[in-house]
Amino acid sequence: MDVFAVCLTAWLAMTGWGAAATLQSTATGREKLFWIGLLAFPALGFLAWYVMGPGSKSPFDSERGA
Repeated sequence: MDVFAVCLTAWLAMTGWGAAATLQSTATGREKLFWIGLLAFPALGFLAWYVMGPGSKSPFDSERGA
């Protein structure tokens, strides 16, 4: 396995463990929702980037004359 696969597996394991611990905690439903959302934020950000495309044009991508 390469380094990426090891890191991804570790990240998924830690995220799953954190989600399970959050759901089993005595926190209120709103607090649990907040923490689960916080755990899911990196994955949601990656999915948004993947859907919108890394090659999408933005105002910062314009070429400057040299």
